[in-house]
Amino acid sequence: MYESDHVASAWEYVEHGGHEGRAFDVVHDHSCFTALAMADRVRVPVVHTIHGPFDRESARFYQRHGHKATLVALSRSQAASAPSGVQIAAVVPNPTAVERWPLVTAKHDYLLWMGRMDPVKGAHRAIAAARIAGRRLVLAGPVQPGQERYFKTRIEPHLDGMLVRYAGSVTGATRQDLFAYAAGFLMPVRWQEPFGMVMVEALACGTPVIAFPEGAATEIVTDAENGWLVQDESGMADASGRLGEIEPLRCRESVATRYSMALTAARYERIYRQATVIALKGTAAAPRAVVLGSVTSRGLVAER
Repeated sequence: MYESDHVASAWEYVEHGGHEGRAFDVVHDHSCFTALAMADRVRVPVVHTIHGPFDRESARFYQRHGHKATLVALSRSQAASAPSGVQIAAVVPNPTAVERWPLVTAKHDYLLWMGRMDPVKGAHRAIAAARIAGRRLVLAGPVQPGQERYFKTRIEPHLDGMLVRYAGSVTGATRQDLFAYAAGFLMPVRWQEPFGMVMVEALACGTPVIAFPEGAATEIVTDAENGWLVQDESGMADASGRLGEIEPLRCRESVATRYSMALTAARYERIYRQATVIALKGTAAAPRAVVLGSVTSRGLVAER
């Protein structure tokens, strides 16, 4: 309901702007599925960033509706997993403002896992790896509706407040400090994660990442430079003993340029121009964009 209301309001806003002589050149959609499905119902070109994986259902959806917009993937691995007939125009990773994250070189001795308490995120694997390594582990992230049973049966029995501690759903400075002071960040994901922003945030704080070679992890993590790519929990435990070999500053530098705000903005500006080349008729005028953000119950805020 929220997404339908959100997109319908945006479409009305775009159409109203055209009637008043303030026409937009491009709509950039970050919402989900509705805007893409209805992209051929507005005269403004639509750029659609794909934020989720291609599973069986979404693959069929993109095969049916993907041609209605310029599609952008978050990683090369996500783009490579696109189903037959779905054309990915560009790859633009999510950005981060590295300077807003604290760089800490004197690390504490705990390992960190952070994410929602969904089995695919692998909190139970992080626990197994930490136990093999004999290392302290801090878990952080929300228990969302539908995840209560997983948390109660697979996570809660291991929480002792010392070796395995649950910090809850953290935000702001508390979240940044957990990233910054961790000896290493664990990414035990066994699926094609489209991007994995938590890895970039950890590295921005100078914290090396130990990950399974799944999805975008192979593009973000480089062995012995900013972390380690390992095959299983035992490999994760072994790599935790080598975290001292990696310099925190090298971790930060590995993401500072690749995922900067400026680089992402420049890439999207090129995509906007490509998407509007017919409407612009070869002029150099900068496109005016309306961006659809995440769908929430608080309604639409459109930015021009």
